[in-house]
Amino acid sequence: MSKTIAICAGHGGNDSGAVGIGGVKEKDLNLKVALRLRDLLQSAGHKVIMARTTDVNAGEAQFAKDIVGKCDVSIAVHFNAWSDNTAHGHEIGHNRVHNIAASQKLCNLMKAQVLKRHSGLRDRGGKPYNFAMCNTTTVNAYCEGLFITSQRDQEFFNPDSQLMKFAEAYFAGIQEYFGLSAIVPTTPTAPVNPATPPANNGKLYRVQVGAYSVKSNADAMLAKVKTAGFKDAFIRLD
Repeated sequence: MSKTIAICAGHGGNDSGAVGIGGVKEKDLNLKVALRLRDLLQSAGHKVIMARTTDVNAGEAQFAKDIVGKCDVSIAVHFNAWSDNTAHGHEIGHNRVHNIAASQKLCNLMKAQVLKRHSGLRDRGGKPYNFAMCNTTTVNAYCEGLFITSQRDQEFFNPDSQLMKFAEAYFAGIQEYFGLSAIVPTTPTAPVNPATPPANNGKLYRVQVGAYSVKSNADAMLAKVKTAGFKDAFIRLD
């Protein structure tokens, strides 16, 4: 069941968003999580509309208008900050005017997945937000991963392997919202110094990465697999 998901990685370009401990910029974290979320959703066969894929301004207000009627859900990826560095935890906002119940359901599923992966991260709950992405008719989740100004929250996004857990959690929550599998697909990696295979009397053992109903999604995964080092990968139509 293919869906269309719109993702806005907040800020970008000359708008850094919040600046956290050690000079980390919110815009960079937003983009890393958004790109990983995009890849996971596409690997599951969904269409993804991105506000940005590079370090340019997301134009969130215009993007919120552009996606109306073009997506099933929209996700805004952000991280929080405060002048008081004791503020910490995960928060998620939702549409405050339209599709409130559906937006709350989506947010609750995504939040539960975040807290499942980040044991010890404070749950700040969810509430309606007065941002452009939350003022449209689109079912929406406005994600504030954690506080980049909090020393307490540092362990939950540093290193990047921790940061990517937010993308995986958002993916799993979106999948659950649509009644689909919440298992996060793995990205294939090229084997290191593969051993010489033993003689097998001409038998071939095939490895399938995925199956897609949309050709463009299959093409995208094929390109990713080949980039990972599997140059003889191919698409077969069943």
